[in-house]
Amino acid sequence: MIATTPNNSKAQALLAAWKLAWPLIVANASLPLMAAVDTAVAGRLDGPQPLAAIALGGAWVTLVFWAFGFLRIAMGGLAAQAFGRGDRHDSWNLLAQGLVIAVAIGAALSVAGWWLIDPVLARLALEPGLGQQTLAYTGVRWGGAILALAYYALHGWLMGQGNTRALAVVLVATNLINMALSAGLGLWAGQGVAGIALATVLSQLAGVAMAVWLVHRQLGSLWMGWPNWAGARQLFSANALVFVRALALLAVFTWFNTQSALLSAMDAAVNAILLTLLAVAAYSLDGFADAAEIQTGHAIGRRDPSALRLALWAGAVCSLTSAALASLLLWLGAPWWVGLLSNQAAISDQALAVFWWLAPLPLVAWISYFFDGVFIGANRFKPMAWIMLASTGLVYFPLWYATQGAGLAGLWIAFWGWQLARAGAMACFFKWRLWPSLG
Repeated sequence: MIATTPNNSKAQALLAAWKLAWPLIVANASLPLMAAVDTAVAGRLDGPQPLAAIALGGAWVTLVFWAFGFLRIAMGGLAAQAFGRGDRHDSWNLLAQGLVIAVAIGAALSVAGWWLIDPVLARLALEPGLGQQTLAYTGVRWGGAILALAYYALHGWLMGQGNTRALAVVLVATNLINMALSAGLGLWAGQGVAGIALATVLSQLAGVAMAVWLVHRQLGSLWMGWPNWAGARQLFSANALVFVRALALLAVFTWFNTQSALLSAMDAAVNAILLTLLAVAAYSLDGFADAAEIQTGHAIGRRDPSALRLALWAGAVCSLTSAALASLLLWLGAPWWVGLLSNQAAISDQALAVFWWLAPLPLVAWISYFFDGVFIGANRFKPMAWIMLASTGLVYFPLWYATQGAGLAGLWIAFWGWQLARAGAMACFFKWRLWPSLG
């Protein structure tokens, strides 16, 4: 088990943050590779329909499942504090509650996917063959909803324990299994897009099995009784708040992409490249945000303000350093990054012409990423949700409305305003409200 809270020196604090973050950064790096393999497999099937079906069906499935990512986020913060208190029974109770919720919501999502969403997809005016293959993909993925949500809950609980190396092994192994099965079922077994979807479901099953094994190692048992729902209000409240936050976050990116497409296909392609690169840069920021979540939760659970102070300092330093490095690499490697994502000269030239909107963004975004981790570890879900809602409703959409005439530049002005508003509001709340209550 990694030492999650520093002792007395700043050097030890930096080392503790790095040891927690690097396995998650490595694990996150396997995600784009997994998506690339799925795309490569679909691209080797007959015609363009399989690739388009994976893109369309995957977007819908991701949209629905990701909205319930609160099972990971809320679970992580609550489990971290339970671990910090050394309360094994409370840790088990949280996990059991989360898994029961995952099964209930997952079952409902399977039914909703088959009986509500797929009929909508079937009515879209898609070209011949595309609709059938899209439904073949989504039909299998909806069947794995319980596994997907159980995986979220187990992921959050294990991260709350602070054993990020073991968690990273599970994440990387799950992604590697997905890649192998995708190629095996999609190409060699001739199952096409349904085989690619089945590969994802089976890899999630493997991930859940590995995570359950880690739970057994952590608690020394796979069963410690049925969950006690008397104290479940905290988990339900946290889940509801994180769900609202997720919807607001989703609204920003969905609106950004939709408006890009309404401007022109070229603007949509350019922004797709820039947002993909932003997502890659965010992997390192995510790792240190997760480390801040773990260290904050453990220190609060142990009621150790000195360790909390050192952990927050180290997390901020590491996050700022990774943001500066990400921005530098984006600037220096801009032609290479863009060329990697598109071999069309017109798209590449336009993306490079507006690249200055993206490159410095990590220098602002790290602040909200870092404080997301701190707020989750401190179980301050309400202000986190309200700040996201206010930044979205009072800053992002008004700025977008005011700058519609500026085209692509207007979209980025609104996006930058949203990032600055979130960062500023979270930093101010931390300084004047959260830190005084913790310190």
